[in-house]
Amino acid sequence: MVLKKDGRMEPFDKQKLLTSIMLATNKRPVTHAQINMVLSKILYKFESVKEDVIPARVIGEIVKNNLLVLDKVAYIRFVSVYMDFSDADDFCSLVEKIKEGSDK
Repeated sequence: MVLKKDGRMEPFDKQKLLTSIMLATNKRPVTHAQINMVLSKILYKFESVKEDVIPARVIGEIVKNNLLVLDKVAYIRFVSVYMDFSDADDFCSLVEKIKEGSDK
């Protein structure tokens, strides 16, 4: 089960995870094999946690970290939705952090 930010619980949906990765990598030089590898790594991490409930925040962090390694533009796309960016300054700040070698 996934614990959402608002406290709701919902079943883990592998397809929803894949869709978010596909959206982030759309029109990027990322192959289906690379996407499947990232998905496999993420699913493996979930299985290693061995918890019945995984906070959505944890899922987002794992996806975020894997996308940063795969493709920085895909990472920015994902983070902009995940962090609910509201203006261009949010994007600029993230790009600067990536250039500096940090996403914190």
